[in-house]
Amino acid sequence: MKKLSLILSISLFVCQSLKAQFPTSEELLLKDGENIKKNILVVILLSEDEKYLKNLTKKKPEEVNTYKNQIQNYNTNIQLLAPQMIHISKGIQFKSLTEIAQMTYEDRANCTFMLLGYCSPAFNDWSEMPRIDFHCKAGPKKGIESFYDIESLFDTKLKYYLRWEFYNVNEKGKSSQLVFYKNLPNIFVSKSDIAYGLNQTQLKFECVFSKKNNEFNSQILKEKTLLINKDNLDEKTTEAGIKANYQYKFEIVTQEEFDKAILDRKSVV
Repeated sequence: MKKLSLILSISLFVCQSLKAQFPTSEELLLKDGENIKKNILVVILLSEDEKYLKNLTKKKPEEVNTYKNQIQNYNTNIQLLAPQMIHISKGIQFKSLTEIAQMTYEDRANCTFMLLGYCSPAFNDWSEMPRIDFHCKAGPKKGIESFYDIESLFDTKLKYYLRWEFYNVNEKGKSSQLVFYKNLPNIFVSKSDIAYGLNQTQLKFECVFSKKNNEFNSQILKEKTLLINKDNLDEKTTEAGIKANYQYKFEIVTQEEFDKAILDRKSVV
């Protein structure tokens, strides 16, 4: 019994420690989100990894086009939708990592960088350490892992969440710090996924910096219909079960209906 109690105590301590270590996106935003408004938002475009592409061509040639198309589609859609849907900074630009490396430190210090990254479901609220240190005075350098492991973003065998990560320069002006993140619904990012993510990012900023945060959220839920993609529902989930836990209007729809509602930006859903 003592051994079991000790294990439970250790488990509880670890869980509490992890919770403290990984702040929520809202906590990060409250901490440094105001500075994003003053900066230029630089959305990072994806680039093909030559080494990975060469290896893929040799071992899995049938996946080469999928890999290339994912990168091309992401870049096309993010450049099309972001200027229309996200208004959290004083301006927006699109650059590759190569172009960012050519920027001066002074220019980078006045930018918030929006990076497509990933994290494990077990540690959804990831650490504040930068994936890439965009604000190093000597130039962008790798952070907690390899210099942007692009192939991992589209590997269906990896159980990761894709997400956008936003980085500002830290208070000392020497390196990047994570100031916000937004999880995306799928590994292969579709146009509707991007639209959804941008809409939710904009909404999060409006909610966090609204003095009437709770009233704002409640009013939105009352006025809108929650669309639930039936492909994402567990087999045991029933309409009655949803009603028991959600007091506002909802509708279970197909993937096609779900995507259309997002891309059409219907104000009632």
